[in-house]
Amino acid sequence: MAETGKILFPVTAVTELQDAQTQWDTLVIVLNSVANLPGYFGAIKAALEAVQMVDNAFSSKVSLVPFEGKRLIVSPTGPLNRDQDDVRRCSDAAEAGVKRALSAGAKCLCLVAAPELKGV
Repeated sequence: MAETGKILFPVTAVTELQDAQTQWDTLVIVLNSVANLPGYFGAIKAALEAVQMVDNAFSSKVSLVPFEGKRLIVSPTGPLNRDQDDVRRCSDAAEAGVKRALSAGAKCLCLVAAPELKGV
């Protein structure tokens, strides 16, 4: 079981990615596949696809991608279609992504669960 603790910074919920874009210095995206990101991710999706083409480990390891003067942290869940896969894979990916963001110097991060994870 994962350790729990106090959150040492303010947390704000947003319903639209655009609402958070001016506020964050690091975007942590928890996803299963870049290909499944919806069109409204636009330039972010294009940047991630470019990295995926040159980095074979991109879909299996937490990655930091510079984007428009900010940081994108991509934290893949791995497969979600096997009998033993459940919400813990998403939780573990989110934790790994946030830890990577903090070690990269994030001061104000936005954690996004890709829409494909809804219902996992």
